[in-house]
Amino acid sequence: VYVGSALPFCSGGLVSELRWKNFDMSLSFAYQLGRHMINGLSLSYLNIGKEPFIMDIGGTKFWDEPGDNDVDYPSWQYPANTYHYYRWVDRHVEKVNWLKLKTLTIGYTLPQKWMKKVGLKEFRIFASGENLLTWDNYSGLDPETVNITTGFDNGTNYPLARKLTLGLTLKF
Repeated sequence: VYVGSALPFCSGGLVSELRWKNFDMSLSFAYQLGRHMINGLSLSYLNIGKEPFIMDIGGTKFWDEPGDNDVDYPSWQYPANTYHYYRWVDRHVEKVNWLKLKTLTIGYTLPQKWMKKVGLKEFRIFASGENLLTWDNYSGLDPETVNITTGFDNGTNYPLARKLTLGLTLKF
């Protein structure tokens, strides 16, 4: 049964640069809409004895006795030969949209009249950041790192690192 594509329906970005007096700011956004993916990490952590627990299962409901209908998983046991955690069904497929602030740089250039006094052409100080904000509806860690060909997130990808930089530009 076809339940969606791992490829996004639409993807793109926005880049902008603003200047006011001696201040400058540049930013870039990236987005993807309509990707279908499976957060396999939320299911694979139930393999008791195989991998370490890295998720909070406090609110997870397991089947216990006949009549338990509002459950998340069939039972709390190692799947052994049953493989009931590895049969993906359409309820595991998520339609994911995300928007990220990929880069933001804010800088200030000292006035030219000050630079002439010290013999410099330009003196600029700036702060920059990468992967600062993410808005998404994905239950996993980072939808951008999920395999684009399969749409399956097995939890082995690290989220993209946040990076902060302070810098100084001198032109002689």
